[in-house]
Amino acid sequence: MDSIPDSAERGSLGVAHIRRFWSRRMAILRSAPPESASGEWLRDKLLVHGLGVGLEQMSRYLSEQRSLEELEGWVLQLNG
Repeated sequence: MDSIPDSAERGSLGVAHIRRFWSRRMAILRSAPPESASGEWLRDKLLVHGLGVGLEQMSRYLSEQRSLEELEGWVLQLNG
């Protein structure tokens, strides 16, 4: 199983938790869900809503196994 990044790690947008969120979602799609840390759901919600995206919209987008770079580009495209 791949290592899941710490919440403090940032992607190219400089957003904390996005690498961890993306890594966990990709692990789930590969049927290798990582153990959840306490408070993970709250951090996920804060991240997604802070990016200006709905949870369902984000889930649908990531269900196509997009790369982290594609995810960040999509967020920029939606929100400028």
